[in-house]
Amino acid sequence: MSTKERSNDKQKKDVIKKEVKKRKRTKSNKLSLKPGTIVRLVREAYLRDPLKIMDISPELFHVLTEKNKASQNIRKSYFENYVTEREKEDFMHQVDSIFSRKTMNKENAIKALELLAAVGPEWIPDFKSKLILAGKALGIDFEDEKDLKHPIRRAKVAYRAEILRGVTFSFDWKGHLIEICLVGKEIQIRKSAESLVGRFVLGKTGTVVGDGYLPDPNVRKVVIDSSGLLSIVNRDAPSHKKLSSLFLKLVNNHCILFCPFESMLGFISFISKRLAKSDVCAVLECLKTLVRIINTYPDGQEEILNLSLSNECFGLEMSSLYAVLLAVKSRLPILSADTAAIKAIQKLVPEKLGEVRI
Repeated sequence: MSTKERSNDKQKKDVIKKEVKKRKRTKSNKLSLKPGTIVRLVREAYLRDPLKIMDISPELFHVLTEKNKASQNIRKSYFENYVTEREKEDFMHQVDSIFSRKTMNKENAIKALELLAAVGPEWIPDFKSKLILAGKALGIDFEDEKDLKHPIRRAKVAYRAEILRGVTFSFDWKGHLIEICLVGKEIQIRKSAESLVGRFVLGKTGTVVGDGYLPDPNVRKVVIDSSGLLSIVNRDAPSHKKLSSLFLKLVNNHCILFCPFESMLGFISFISKRLAKSDVCAVLECLKTLVRIINTYPDGQEEILNLSLSNECFGLEMSSLYAVLLAVKSRLPILSADTAAIKAIQKLVPEKLGEVRI
């Protein structure tokens, strides 16, 4: 091989080496992700399915939830801030007048629904039964688990308000009812919750919740433990009325209920000793539509051992320990009838986790 040929061959090899290095560099750049890109991808994953993030890491779930609080505005009644106390009293009298009549025509039924929406369930006794009665006069069954759109009058929609879970009213700016929409899946969830309340008589179980904290009914996410579940289904439980009322409000407000697997297992184990298998299976089916069951995350086993020996949690039952760990890690309030668990959380977490004193 001549000197010239060797020189050309070397040049070709150098060109090939440079091209290979360039391609490796390009491939490496494509495969590497910048920290900002990773954060964006995690946030997008949270927005698509926040519950999966909870499964992976309650701490990460808490951080992302805090970041998105601004977009999680609490739904409020259309008439809130617009109805004065005097108007509210007048509306309540009108409601009583309409429902005191033997029969109800469509015009009165529409008026009744507008008034009920304006005043709200907190002020109207038997709010739901009145709502259902007025709906029947219009040929609408608010308990039917089917999707429905029922037009009332033609007008431009100014505001929509969910009166009960799965039941949405559309109004114009004058407060006139324009349309009623039913979402069957949401109605089914609400009815499942209602079917659990006071379902059994199991004797005096649990404690009276009187000096702890309970979640505000408007919070978006809550941890529920076995004592909370038991107080809801057992009408003889000392805290049944208080926790059941709050439970229904949380479900009606689309709150996500998280329950550790161990707490759910403790609850099922307790009621299975006192109820028929068919009853236990029916309760579990209802809970599957209402509660997100969380498995112990990877580091949870060692943490639960340390927590069980801590001064705050020493002596707590296993199901309560897991609920406390989940509430503390995710920084979520807890729905519980176990005053020891509530006090443990108060000591472990300085802030009140969206709770209100009762």
